[in-house]
Amino acid sequence: MNHNESGAGAAFAVRTTMGRPEHPSWLSPNGRFPEDLAILDQAGIEVLNSRIHRQLDFEYIHYGQPDPETQSRLDGLTEELNRRDREYREP
Repeated sequence: MNHNESGAGAAFAVRTTMGRPEHPSWLSPNGRFPEDLAILDQAGIEVLNSRIHRQLDFEYIHYGQPDPETQSRLDGLTEELNRRDREYREP
């Protein structure tokens, strides 16, 4: 389930997800996630990528595998970052 987020700098309410408070350095599978990654600026997508990787680390450490939503989000971020890399390299 994806939820719109107004950007990487959006205010985050403190919520408890997966037994810990929601925090800007990670993004739980229930956290808000933009539907369209292309609208994020470079800094925004890099912050979001970092947050997803921190969540992935948490899930591997505590559950031995990623949540399917976290994995899906990482896959989408990787695709968007790869697209941007291709555009940057093309003349």
